[in-house]
Amino acid sequence: MPAVSRSALIVDGLALSLTSDDLSEMFTPFGTILWTHVATDPFRRSLGFGYVVMETDEQASQAIQALQGHSIAGHLIRISRTELPPSLART
Repeated sequence: MPAVSRSALIVDGLALSLTSDDLSEMFTPFGTILWTHVATDPFRRSLGFGYVVMETDEQASQAIQALQGHSIAGHLIRISRTELPPSLART
């Protein structure tokens, strides 16, 4: 998993059925995906948000511009830049 970078995004409003692979598919048209993660509870149920780390800041910007507010699997998604939580980030 990558270190914290400006290309880290949080994607909120995900359908509970979406997986990390689904996130990768959504963001691949905008560049190289370094890592994705859908947040889950202790029972491995989705919490409705996830993280995507793109290779470059420019790719992250393109993804935000193209996908912000779109309906994915019937849910409006919100995307913003973030720092990965320490439990997910590698130092």
